Amino acid sequence: MRLRVLLPMAALLLLSAGLPATGDDKTGDDKKELDKLQGEWTLVSREVKGKKSDESAKNYKLTIKGDQWILNPGPTATIKIDASKDPKWIDLTKFTPGIYKLEGDTLTICRPTSGKERPKEFKATTDDANALIVYKRLSK
Repeated sequence: MRLRVLLPMAALLLLSAGLPATGDDKTGDDKKELDKLQGEWTLVSREVKGKKSDESAKNYKLTIKGDQWILNPGPTATIKIDASKDPKWIDLTKFTPGIYKLEGDTLTICRPTSGKERPKEFKATTDDANALIVYKRLSK
């Protein structure tokens, strides 16, 4: 008797394992979004508290490989993104939480330079403590 009940249940479980998940596939969307960021980038501009950085900042190169953010010169961090947010969220270990947008081969990131509050818009005016950073893709 038990076997008659268990076998159909086991078959149902095996069949349902191959079906796509229902509902929101946030992890899959985040992975697709992270795939779009892969490659090498060069710093175009950096603005903090309404002031643009000097030309030496343009020597910074960024490589995004897998979930690794490799800034040269600079630290390496692990990337976590949430593409379901508007604007999209980016979290880098060792850095404050930020937002980002990808438009063609231009990656714009806004994050606080102090504190932990995530910016709500892409700005770095004199009355806030945000950094607005723009990268241009070198290769993918």
